[in-house]
Amino acid sequence: MTQCKAIQQSDEMFCAACGLRWDVNDMFPPECRPAPKRMVIGITGPAGAGKSTLAAYMSIAYGFERLDMALPLKMMLWELIEHYGPGDADRWVFGDKKDSPCPVLGHQSPRYAMQTLGTEWGRDCISTDLWVNTARNQIAATTSNVVIENIRFDNEAALCDRIIRITDRGGIEGEHSSENGVRRWDVSYSNVGTVCDMHAWFDYVAPLLEVRANTSRP
Repeated sequence: MTQCKAIQQSDEMFCAACGLRWDVNDMFPPECRPAPKRMVIGITGPAGAGKSTLAAYMSIAYGFERLDMALPLKMMLWELIEHYGPGDADRWVFGDKKDSPCPVLGHQSPRYAMQTLGTEWGRDCISTDLWVNTARNQIAATTSNVVIENIRFDNEAALCDRIIRITDRGGIEGEHSSENGVRRWDVSYSNVGTVCDMHAWFDYVAPLLEVRANTSRP
């Protein structure tokens, strides 16, 4: 182990890498502790498959921090619709109007706008890794296990230690590349039952994925 690379905060030294603190006058600072191993699990599947439902359960029952790859796109559209469009942006971006023609989007749906903003603009025009790098920065900022609830491309899957595929529910019209799915996954769930069935399935496969339950849950 090496000595901590720390910064001074008032009368303390602090190492962001391992979380250690010690007095600024300490002549023999502690050695850096190894960073805890964090697990990143990605969920892939068509729109409406149940990815967010599973991610929410993993957060509550197992302490995972949720990461939405599409959140930057949603916030960009939210600002546009709320301030320059019909308003009520929560319904258009996050709610029941996501698949409805929107006047400020040339009567295209917010879902279509997010697909093309994320892929044709973000991936094709700016950088294939634009959203991957954004997610990587978010992962680096937490020490918790992370669940990414909408893995759509292979370079996004490369962020993850494990991939869960959800099938047999959802799907939308059209053949946009963001709906093609990824080439590898570790476990697959056929979502033909209830939400409770999904929860029970994850409890069963969690040990296979080397996931531990959140013992602090109520």
